[in-house]
Amino acid sequence: MVDQKVLQNDYKTVQNYPVESQSRYMLTHQMTRITKDRGALGHDDRLDALSMAVSYWVEQMAADADRQIKDRKNDLLDHELEKFMSNVVGRERFVPQEITWM
Repeated sequence: MVDQKVLQNDYKTVQNYPVESQSRYMLTHQMTRITKDRGALGHDDRLDALSMAVSYWVEQMAADADRQIKDRKNDLLDHELEKFMSNVVGRERFVPQEITWM
């Protein structure tokens, strides 16, 4: 299902082109004219942009979940170590005031 606003925006963006070639620049036109024949599309710029966007999101969604979990655990560990070091380093050393058997 395609959002009607996408189709309306696609139509609006080609209004600056000559009337006889407007449809060739529309994404919907380019998507419906894909064939294996060489030169089937006179212009495929919008189709190329859509292809790049889809490839990006497929790659992002295919990220290895286990690797993401491991990276998150390492980030949390680093954060805890930084907190520990900031509380330990820079403090004065504790020296007892009176001598005890300890």
